[in-house]
Amino acid sequence: MLHEPTIAASAVEQRVAQERSFRSHDGTEIFYRYWPAVGQPARGAVVLFHRGHEHGGRMAHLVDELDMPGHAFYAWDARGNGRSAGERGYAPSFAALVRDIDWLVREIGRDG
Repeated sequence: MLHEPTIAASAVEQRVAQERSFRSHDGTEIFYRYWPAVGQPARGAVVLFHRGHEHGGRMAHLVDELDMPGHAFYAWDARGNGRSAGERGYAPSFAALVRDIDWLVREIGRDG
């Protein structure tokens, strides 16, 4: 006999993203989406990374599918992708992307 999957109450209500940006190590404006944790206190943060040719908006469905309401979610647009500045589809080096991630994590840390 087949059973209907149960859906957790927190997954039914979709969280709405806030749109934010910050200036990275070399001044490049990096865009990201932020979904605050539901309830207090927040239990942690999850950072979502898109594939090389996409943008963080493609990760939005995971915020509700993972059903982790006590966690804040962040999804960036890597430089040159989505709504972040930079030559489209280009980063000067892998090290520049790693530094961007470091600056994103620092930005997240300021959220508390």
